[in-house]
Amino acid sequence: GGAPTRVPVRVWYPLNVVVELADSVLNRITGVNAEGDCGRDAYQHTTASAIATFGATGLSSVISDVDVSSLVSFEASGSAVSVMGREITGVAPGLARVTLIDVSSTTTAADISVSSTAVGIVGIGATVLTGVGWVQAPPAEVPWLPISTQMPLSLRLRQQLLAEGDSAQMQAVVRFSDGTQQRLPTGEMV
Repeated sequence: GGAPTRVPVRVWYPLNVVVELADSVLNRITGVNAEGDCGRDAYQHTTASAIATFGATGLSSVISDVDVSSLVSFEASGSAVSVMGREITGVAPGLARVTLIDVSSTTTAADISVSSTAVGIVGIGATVLTGVGWVQAPPAEVPWLPISTQMPLSLRLRQQLLAEGDSAQMQAVVRFSDGTQQRLPTGEMV
């Protein structure tokens, strides 16, 4: 036989998760009707994120600001907004609360307001991309400790169309009179 041994295992778990919104006030967009319904006003939309703080039993430190958005599902109370993945879209004037579905740790919801105050489109910015490359890549190995290790990273967007028939991805952003901006979905760029 062998001698018994102990192997310590530390399980990190979320101590709390906070719902954050890129914009907490969604306004009506002047001169634009809702997609598929010409009689209904269109409203701004925003992106929801879930930011967690992790800890473990017996630890004196925690890991903060971990984006766990891809691991959770969002929902909203009331009929002022609709939720599709992480995108929250205004539907009618009113208030709503954005929460997480089936999260066992402590969560903090985010309140959102949909306003009939109109905003206008003041600009559209577009970029054509053919690729992305590292200017400063992450190291091949990252040390386990300290857990809060930070590293500088840098990317460069590429735009290279050399011959007829070359293609690229177009990314467009709308800027509104209230100072906010939102990405235009590819299907809306016509």
